[in-house]
Amino acid sequence: VDFSTVNEKGYAMVNSEIEDLLFAGKGMIESYDCADLTKVVTRIRNMMFIPLIQSVIRYAVKNEGLSYESNHEEVAEGEAFTLCILPVIRYHDKKGAETIERNMLSPITRSRFDSSVKDGQGTSAYVADGPQVVADAFWRTMKKLDLPSKMIGSLAGADPSARGDINGGFSMRTFGLVTAMLSISVTVIGLI
Repeated sequence: VDFSTVNEKGYAMVNSEIEDLLFAGKGMIESYDCADLTKVVTRIRNMMFIPLIQSVIRYAVKNEGLSYESNHEEVAEGEAFTLCILPVIRYHDKKGAETIERNMLSPITRSRFDSSVKDGQGTSAYVADGPQVVADAFWRTMKKLDLPSKMIGSLAGADPSARGDINGGFSMRTFGLVTAMLSISVTVIGLI
């Protein structure tokens, strides 16, 4: 709800898409359509990154300006979500990952993964570059993973699609139609 990404039934669009993908995958398994099943599995994996991206952006907004010394639970939550998604971002966009890391992780946390970072090195507050910079750092990865902007949404002060809208070219309608036809074919053949 925070990101205004619910469908007409009130469910998160990403959850609805994943549910559709799971049903399509089931049909592909039943019809032995391994080539398309691989695409659907990859799409499910990619769609599951959306809540993590949203969480990091949410905590970028919440934690902006908080001191690295802060005891707020939001700081720990923000770091936890960041650590979950950071390897994926780093794989697709090293510069974006560095921006997210610099803004969302304390120097103590960063020093555990990067020996060039010393405790206390850098700014003294979280999200020093601002939440929009953190949101922008996800854009290249969103584009590579074909994650539609409308499913990620935005918060006041942090829109990950500010650099450009991503439509997400993968269409479940196409796969759904093909899967339905294959399932019907398999059922008819099984009856003969």
